[in-house]
Amino acid sequence: MIVPVASARYRRRVVDDELDALFGSLAAISIEGAKAAGKTARASQRARTVYELDEPNQRSLAEADLDRLLEGERRC
Repeated sequence: MIVPVASARYRRRVVDDELDALFGSLAAISIEGAKAAGKTARASQRARTVYELDEPNQRSLAEADLDRLLEGERRC
């Protein structure tokens, strides 16, 4: 489990205001776009917890019991 740290290099864009408005009312948001467009950086700025599923240990946890992994992760 990784807790994100705000990056000094992160530059806000118009879409950030839209995401901020949506985060209060939706349980999940899917961010789609071109490779290297900043999708992960945008999501990390808002996430309380980040699971890196390309890391074998975290992926194994998610595959074994995703419900337990996400328990208590609601952001209200």
